[in-house]
Amino acid sequence: MIVDDMERVEINLPLPKESYIPIVGQRPAGLKWGDYVSVTGVLRKPKPADPKSVREESVVIELQKMGKVEFAAKEKIRLSQQTYDANKMASSAIVRRIQKLGKTIADMPEKYAVLIAGGGSPDSNHIRYWNDLVTMYSILRANGYPADHITVIYADGLEPEDDREGKIEGDMPVDFSATRQNIQTTFDRLAAAMTQNDTLFVMTNDHGGGLLTRGSGSLSPGIYGGRNDDNDDERTDNLFEGAINYDINGDGDKNDRFFIDETLSLWQTSAFSDDQLAAEVNKIRNYKEIIIVAEQCFSGGMLQDLNGPRRIIMSAATDVQVSRSRKPGLIFNEFSFWFMAALSGEKPDGTGRVNADADGNGKVSMAEAFNFAASNDKTDETPCYEDNNQFSWSNAPLPKNNGEGELGLQTYL
Repeated sequence: MIVDDMERVEINLPLPKESYIPIVGQRPAGLKWGDYVSVTGVLRKPKPADPKSVREESVVIELQKMGKVEFAAKEKIRLSQQTYDANKMASSAIVRRIQKLGKTIADMPEKYAVLIAGGGSPDSNHIRYWNDLVTMYSILRANGYPADHITVIYADGLEPEDDREGKIEGDMPVDFSATRQNIQTTFDRLAAAMTQNDTLFVMTNDHGGGLLTRGSGSLSPGIYGGRNDDNDDERTDNLFEGAINYDINGDGDKNDRFFIDETLSLWQTSAFSDDQLAAEVNKIRNYKEIIIVAEQCFSGGMLQDLNGPRRIIMSAATDVQVSRSRKPGLIFNEFSFWFMAALSGEKPDGTGRVNADADGNGKVSMAEAFNFAASNDKTDETPCYEDNNQFSWSNAPLPKNNGEGELGLQTYL
């Protein structure tokens, strides 16, 4: 076998699966355990004709050429990816084992995801939050995101009871309850693990807080769970009572301006502000792209805070709007329903297929999925989009003359 660290063989503990790859074929004479070697071969799944000891492995190297090499022990062993084609490998476990092998294959991309739905409290933790996450989890898995690279942060950390009305079934493990500490821990781990070739997908999906400037349904203008800005990063917000002709704070006049941090509900009384979420995402310095989909009320207010190079951010609503669930049934959220339908080619409720592949290249980009979701969203929310790192956002359709949407048209799950 090729092993990432010879000390693993020297101690009396089982080898971790991700630390080695077996070699099949006739190896040259004169080699012994611990030699540094140069190997040329074909990476493949085991065959019935292979030795019994490797038939249960996920991947082997079929040897073509092997030679001993001499160099300082401090140097790293690297495996060539010349014969490795991720699109042709049947199992994501194969991909993970090779990518993790001694952390030496830095040029192979990995996919990570974080799915967050805090739920707020038991009485307001609607089943649509679970359904949205389960559906998105399934889509990510189908697009090559390894299960152990997807972190699910949900409510109290437990799957809803089986008898919850409207609950869809899915094979999604819950990793953490929705607390501030668990979110911080998750992004600390991602910051340590991700490289400049890796992609991160983030979905936030439940209640949000902010300032409603226009009546929506039975809701009057007012502050709903938002926080007063305490670090002056919301100064571009022009939230002025006179502009909407409404006394938001009830002080008897319409002369006040507001600077509001939007929030994301976690579990029970806890909430996460846009500044706090941005601080977590900003821990990740090495990445190829970061894709963020925010479904909660006032989610457009997150776009400015989360903005950055090679980031694709979309929201179900603007910074001064509530977001809505899908009727009838209320078992999905409206924007996320259509966004996920675009990516999977099928409506999440099983009522039919869709085609969001506007350019006909056989796959759906992030910008195409946003356009499709925004055009099918029939509620009073206005989906927003940002990917040009210019502290602005756009509505559908994309792309725009300022370059908004260009990155998203080239980015896929």
